[in-house]
Amino acid sequence: MKALLVVVALVLFAVFVVRQPDAESSGTAGRGTGTDDGGPLGSRCTVFADVPTMRDGQLIGPARFRCAKENGGVDVTVSLQIDEGKGRWVSVEQTPMGATGVDTTKKRSERERTAFATADCRPGTYRTFVGGTVSNDERSFRVEAVSDRVTVPCAGASSAPAKR
Repeated sequence: MKALLVVVALVLFAVFVVRQPDAESSGTAGRGTGTDDGGPLGSRCTVFADVPTMRDGQLIGPARFRCAKENGGVDVTVSLQIDEGKGRWVSVEQTPMGATGVDTTKKRSERERTAFATADCRPGTYRTFVGGTVSNDERSFRVEAVSDRVTVPCAGASSAPAKR
């Protein structure tokens, strides 16, 4: 009976470990959002919009991508946006982000699959927005991802942390 309990415990543990998403595949990695409409599961390309941060007086809106297979392609724009009020978000900086083939997969480091929209700091509420298309051998998909919003005071020190 003890052996059976040990086996059951090991199986449950293995299922739990296998089902845990890595930080990159999590839809909320970087306190942002990931798309889920980038194609069928086996060949999906996903883009992530991470929360803007502040470094050396610059606001940085990071975004990243990953495709499940080497037949993928990514052609999106990363936008650092400020809330102008009444639900109106305006891009203060935009950066293209794209890759094809093996460059879209985990065979490249996350750093190589990340782009940043960067602007001088001015007080306000910001978010990172990613929009464009991803593709696999068969077709293209329109994707969008939006990070959580963050309020940045930009007061005093050039490396002040952003407030949520």
